[in-house]
Amino acid sequence: MTQKIGRNDPCQCGSGKKYKNCCIDSNKDFDFTPKLSAKKKKTFEFIESNNSTPLLDFIIGLQLQPNNHGKNIRIEKLATHIVTNLNNKQDGDLKSFKKHLDDEFNYDMMEDLPENLFCENVVFYGGNYTVFSGIYGYAVEIFKNLTETIFTQKNNLPDKFKNHVYSGITLILELGEILSKKYNVGGFIQGTEGDSKFDYSFDVLDTSFSYDDIYKICLNHNIDPEIIKDFIISPNDTRFSNDDPDLNPLLYSPIVLFENKFYFALVSNQVNALNEFIIRLSNEYKCNKELVELYHSRLWREHWGACDKMGWQLTDIKIPENTQPNSLKERIFQFDTNRIAYTCYLHNDRIEDKFHASPSMGIDFDINQRTKDVISELKKDPTFKDYKFFTLITYENMGRTMFLMLEGPQDNELRLTIPIHQFILLCASEEWHNLSLWKFAKSYEMFSKTTQTTLTDTLDIYSIYKLKDDSFYFGDDARPNLLTVVPGDGSRLIKDAKIEKDNHGILAEVDGRKAYIPSERYADYAPLYKPLYSFENYSICLKAFDFPIWIVNRQVENKKMAIKVRNFAEAIAFWLYKLSPQISASFNSNISDSFEINIILEKALFEDKQTKDIVENSEDKQYSFNLNGSSLEINIPFSRIKTFIGNSNSGERELMRALLSAFNLVNGINFSPEYINQSIDNSIPLGNAKMILLSDSQNDPLIDNRWLIKPFYISNSEIERILDEIPSLIEKTKKIPVTIEKEEDKKELFNTSTQILLRALAEEIKVFEFEYLLDSLVKLHESLVWKREHNKTIIPAQILCFGDLEAKLKEIQEDENNLVQTSLATRCLIEYIAAQPPRGSVKASFDDIDRLLVLMHEIANYGFLSDAVHFKLANPTIGKLKSGRIGISREFFDEKLKPFSEAHTKEEVDGYIESFENRFEISNYSERSEDERTTEDKELSRIDDAFLADWGIGYLNIYKFCFSCFMLCIESESSAISMEENELIKKLVDEFKLPEDEVIAGIGRFSISKRTDYLKAPEGYNDNEVFPWKYNREFSFARRFIIKYKNEKGESILTWGFRNAISAQKQLGHLLHEGKLTNGGKNIEKLLGTFRERKGKEYRNKVKDWLKQNKNLNVIDYEVDISPNGHLKADKRYGDVDILVHDTKTNIVWSLECKDTNKAKNIHEMKKEMDNYLGREGGEGMIKKHIERHNWLDNNKDKICAFLKINEQITVVSYMLTSEVIPTTYIKAEELLMPIIAFPDLKREGIQLLYPAH
Repeated sequence: MTQKIGRNDPCQCGSGKKYKNCCIDSNKDFDFTPKLSAKKKKTFEFIESNNSTPLLDFIIGLQLQPNNHGKNIRIEKLATHIVTNLNNKQDGDLKSFKKHLDDEFNYDMMEDLPENLFCENVVFYGGNYTVFSGIYGYAVEIFKNLTETIFTQKNNLPDKFKNHVYSGITLILELGEILSKKYNVGGFIQGTEGDSKFDYSFDVLDTSFSYDDIYKICLNHNIDPEIIKDFIISPNDTRFSNDDPDLNPLLYSPIVLFENKFYFALVSNQVNALNEFIIRLSNEYKCNKELVELYHSRLWREHWGACDKMGWQLTDIKIPENTQPNSLKERIFQFDTNRIAYTCYLHNDRIEDKFHASPSMGIDFDINQRTKDVISELKKDPTFKDYKFFTLITYENMGRTMFLMLEGPQDNELRLTIPIHQFILLCASEEWHNLSLWKFAKSYEMFSKTTQTTLTDTLDIYSIYKLKDDSFYFGDDARPNLLTVVPGDGSRLIKDAKIEKDNHGILAEVDGRKAYIPSERYADYAPLYKPLYSFENYSICLKAFDFPIWIVNRQVENKKMAIKVRNFAEAIAFWLYKLSPQISASFNSNISDSFEINIILEKALFEDKQTKDIVENSEDKQYSFNLNGSSLEINIPFSRIKTFIGNSNSGERELMRALLSAFNLVNGINFSPEYINQSIDNSIPLGNAKMILLSDSQNDPLIDNRWLIKPFYISNSEIERILDEIPSLIEKTKKIPVTIEKEEDKKELFNTSTQILLRALAEEIKVFEFEYLLDSLVKLHESLVWKREHNKTIIPAQILCFGDLEAKLKEIQEDENNLVQTSLATRCLIEYIAAQPPRGSVKASFDDIDRLLVLMHEIANYGFLSDAVHFKLANPTIGKLKSGRIGISREFFDEKLKPFSEAHTKEEVDGYIESFENRFEISNYSERSEDERTTEDKELSRIDDAFLADWGIGYLNIYKFCFSCFMLCIESESSAISMEENELIKKLVDEFKLPEDEVIAGIGRFSISKRTDYLKAPEGYNDNEVFPWKYNREFSFARRFIIKYKNEKGESILTWGFRNAISAQKQLGHLLHEGKLTNGGKNIEKLLGTFRERKGKEYRNKVKDWLKQNKNLNVIDYEVDISPNGHLKADKRYGDVDILVHDTKTNIVWSLECKDTNKAKNIHEMKKEMDNYLGREGGEGMIKKHIERHNWLDNNKDKICAFLKINEQITVVSYMLTSEVIPTTYIKAEELLMPIIAFPDLKREGIQLLYPAH
């Protein structure tokens, strides 16, 4: 036998590091014979020869120091020796005692990381109590479930049993609460993991309770003081002779009576002692079987709720009869198109007192055979022919060990086994979606094929999976064949979640009496809590004052109504929180216990109203209020809703002004109108910070949230899987060297990877039914389009309300990256199946779709890498890693692309904030005059003619064509529809009055259809127009929103989504007016130069106007010509200075070249842009002429001074000012000769960015 190495002990390899920071995950076997531990001689001698009173106080204080949590085995040994050797000899020197402890009790090999928190909060009849669960796994969860089973749910348990249980729990909770307050601990505390030695940083206080103390507690709660006898242990108890530490009687009777004083000698085991007390009584009162059944039935209901929260749908699928219903509960859920979960809950059907039962309990039937029978039966059903199965085994034995010997899964089955308390807690904290557990199980199964793990808890394995970003990839070194997992290490996930959620009881009034409502925190922007169980129809609680404010509604009947109420409730709660510095003094001195704001919405607010109905509503009802005791009713009329429309928070200011006035109904509160206005101005200044966001989807259909499926992002677990697979696929044809030196070889590897992934995609996708897959992908894309547009409203709203822009940026960038990569992969996959329709019969699940999206993502990624090397923008180190993966060095990405991406994100967010007011534009419902309707826009006419000539459909009819396709979806009440081509033509001609020839041309121009080769463009187009790693492609789903295909009958079918129809229309307008539209035709091409020139002038004027806001700057309104006949006379033409600026304070003269730029979306565009600016490969970049102009200005300062009519010495500084963040300043192979500044950065950081010293 070898000694177990503690994770914080010195590593046996001799490195000097702690084991957890060194060889904990290695395969090293430290072969040594441990020294026999010295007998704890001096410590025990001290206990036996010194007065027990200070030692009892010391050992109790030791347990109440959070940093001693997890050292419980040693504490139990010490407490036991003190209790069994009580004496009143002389007082000993505690310093000597501590030295003995450090020498003899500095470590115990049986101690692992504690799975529980040091202390937690529980709610019982007396309110909130701090409790100590020691090292018994899920003791608090067992206690909560037992007490809620007995006291809150309907049952037939004996009243005498309930009263007895109530008395014991109340006394022990009260004693623990008194001690916790004495030592100033409470709530949710983890304790520090580190030094195994005891922490003595606490005062040794009197921890005893007198008879009077016990009587007072019992009198307060109307319980019999004799109840304490249920928990008192005698020092002479014969059970102390048992060597089994789990049967130490002090664990179950933790109070000792000494010198007429009661000591809670093992307070750290408080909760487990209560659990065993309840179990013991259930046997005494002969209701154990009923209690156990009620207990497990309650957990089984919570299990269902957890599955429902993940999005699993309960089914009525029949399975073989369960012959063990007292020990096994079962359900079948469907969690994806062809994915079924068999969930079972294995548990005891009775439980004995700890001293009358075996320490562990097995089960009386073969769970392996049962799971095999169920899955085999499901597989036989032809309905589930293409299905895959997931077996989720949960179990619970009420604090007893349960031995389970489980076999592996069958074909097409994955399996997980997890304690039910872990499952329920993780479901509440991890934000799992319907595929989360399936993905974890899939990743772990693949990992297990090559790596064994030490016997451990599923939670510990899951913790590693989360730590590695939903994977089991441990780095670039060779993969271990054995992974040592530290027992209990995964418990940090649950401990962290408990601390964050801060579950506790919040005082409220229920049916005229005060009660504590178990609640948890759910918001990070304000101290907002929600009830754990149903309380009122809708309720949240604000804890910003000395008393809680419950914001409730008693009208809500369904989720849709709850959303309507939530908008107002959270706005009121948030603004009260922001107002708290102004109003807390008056609130706290006049309101005690708790307060309620009861929101009552006018019926019309629950109805689906058009923005037109809101805007044109002529009523002018005001808010009305009524105070009933400590409940303030607020009636919100439909007519006030119009005040919330728009980008201003004026409506919310009005609401809060009315609410503060209503608080004057509370006795003692007297806010004057002046004080209310001042408070509103201070805490809710007029501006864009608003909580209630009402947008008009009729003005912008992209934000219409109807008929959406839940958007999901590509999973990292699937990405990690494909990264493991790629090398083995490549090495079927060629070996991957450890290092690849030549650029051509690197390109070849990337191109090979692309081709292999395309073949893999073709092979995997062929089994799927085309129309079902297309419909799923188009609907997913619709959700992603909506998400992108929704972000443009929600992101600035969050920043404007909650502030902390920098902290938000990382979160925004991560979400944006996920959204962009999933959106791109989805579009490209839609394009792929349009070009190469599969003809299989399997209905693709979203798990399948995730896999296909990842394949497409990696295809585009390797194409991107090939371009980066080809265009000499990057030359990364490449080769095969020891882990088996392809290694690609990150310099280009981390040092160049990442800073560019971060700058781009900041620019994007700035743009969201600047355009925030436009997100709330309302459609103009007023009738326009006949003149307005018939007035012809000459420019629009030119555009219309150009498109009609080149594309066969006019520009205005393109808009009408896209809008008509949008309207057909709305009429069908669906995000996406399919229609036979002739039927669509007929509808557009007959119902929407479009010319038939233009409709046919529009279908041709905006559709993608089958072609012989995915990477081969149709005749007349360059192949770049179909490569998925290129941007602004002709055959992109972003530009062509219709998928055209032949069905089994040979009919031509068109499929589209309404948001993408509108998005394609907007994309066309954007490309046209940016001058970037490709494949337009000769007439359209003539228009593009005009648009580019106009846009450049608009940008120049925007910069000029921004600079003129600074009073110290003299900004020349016009472009300054430098030429023989120009504003500044020169020997030749040097061109115009776009903006000439004189800083009158510093006498700096800036020559600013304004370049209206476009975002480079891929490597090809980055290369093109940099060649344009820097003049690479023999070309002459635009910077060269700007440098010539700067040199002339610097050498002719006298002419500048004369032009500006100044006499002082000046400094000339030149910049290129781009309209957007461009990659040139990040991805540059040489120093820029002229600094480039992005205008978004200048606006954000201010004019100081232009000063040379910056």
